[in-house]
Amino acid sequence: MAEGAPLVHDEPIVYVHGAPDDLAEQNQGSAQRGTEHVTINFPIGAKPHSNIAAAVHGRIGNVEQGFAEADVVLERTYESKQVQQCPAETHVCYTYMDGDRLVIHASTQVPWHLRRQVARIVGLKQHKVHVIKERVGGGFGSKQDILLEEVCAWATCVTGRAVYFHYTREEEFISNTSRHVAKVWVKIGAKKDGRLTAIDMNFLANTGPYGNHALTVPSNGPALSLPLYPCDNVNFQVTTYYSNICPNGAYQGYGAPKGNFALTMIPGGDGGTTADGSAGYHRAQPGS
Repeated sequence: MAEGAPLVHDEPIVYVHGAPDDLAEQNQGSAQRGTEHVTINFPIGAKPHSNIAAAVHGRIGNVEQGFAEADVVLERTYESKQVQQCPAETHVCYTYMDGDRLVIHASTQVPWHLRRQVARIVGLKQHKVHVIKERVGGGFGSKQDILLEEVCAWATCVTGRAVYFHYTREEEFISNTSRHVAKVWVKIGAKKDGRLTAIDMNFLANTGPYGNHALTVPSNGPALSLPLYPCDNVNFQVTTYYSNICPNGAYQGYGAPKGNFALTMIPGGDGGTTADGSAGYHRAQPGS
């Protein structure tokens, strides 16, 4: 669960689907979800905070000099769209009290994070929260976030009753985290013999309303792609922005494919390069 994500309805809502259903008033026999019978008017709140969720910059060598020494320079921009992991099993959670101990059965990829966060939210010591990680029916990164477990735990602590809740497929699509939307600008320079002289990457990511994995996923774009190509002059900039779209978070590959795709595709547009990228740069030479 990201800092600032709403738990109960009287907290600020920055995403229209961020307000959870009234879990305590639902049961397995409910014909419809509670929100289908509720109309909420969203007033315009105070001035929003900065829309930058995370930013990081790294630099090795002198990229300006590297581009000046290059025989060929290529510059391109690539984009990735928001994609849902769509696991066979949606998010599901069952909570109850065992004496003074809170027990959580959950389909989760992060049981230790879940215990730490829930303990903080409900005001219990961590040893008073027992998380049982059930066999996960598919996650692909989507179950690295805490989406409904903390609400079930809160309802159990308040009422003392067991709580069971699972997402419908529609709820999974609008409330679960998905792949980060990204725009990757890449500029590379190389000598005629294929040696790289400079690489510059600007990675822009859209994290949605809460900033789930806002630093780690986008940072992996350059961090897990640039070291694969030997080059003495490298620069990268990562900036992640908030917006009012479905939340983004962990997704299979965890940001690495975006950076790798950009660096692989830029030489000839078809990705046909050797391990050090030299083949593509030979094709990119004028008159080669």
